[in-house]
Formats: sequence, structure tokens, C-alpha cells
Amino acid sequence: MEILLIIGAVFLVLLNIYVSVFCFRREDLDTFQKCAQSILIWMVPFIGATLVYSINTSSDSSGNSLNGSDAPTGEHSSAATGNSSSSFGGDGGSD
Repeated sequence: MEILLIIGAVFLVLLNIYVSVFCFRREDLDTFQKCAQSILIWMVPFIGATLVYSINTSSDSSGNSLNGSDAPTGEHSSAATGNSSSSFGGDGGSD
């Protein structure tokens, strides 16, 4: 029984370290966000690490699907309507 507790604790520490490093390597988060997410990871160990990792990976996948590239450029076009805009909230240039 003791060995299972040791294995679980080691797994939990390794998971928290992995997600903390993942969080601090992200360039799209500012220092406050990185620290806040790291505190969440370590204060609520398994749930915090899972939550922070899933939120950050889902924002990566949604950012990549905006215009089919790895980095959004601020310009996109809508294939369905033929409109294009210089910002994501634009009206397509129509008056």
C-alpha cells in the first residue's frame, strides 16, 4: 500500500512540474498569468494541472484554426461571404 502512495505522489509531482514548465514557456501569457496559473497548479495539484494544461492547449488549437496558420496575422477573409477585414471584429469593410 505504501508503494502506491509513493508512486502516486511521484506522478503528481512530475505532472505539476511538467505543466508548470509548459506554462512558463508560453509566450502569449504575461508574468502575472504565468504566476497565477502556477499557483493554481501547485495549490490544487491534479485538478489545477489538468485545468491549466487543457485551457492552454485548447487556446492553441483554436488560435491555429482561425486562418490556418500558426500565428494569427490580424487579417482574415471569409470564404463564405467573400468579405475581408483588417481586424477580427471588423465588418468586412462595408459601410
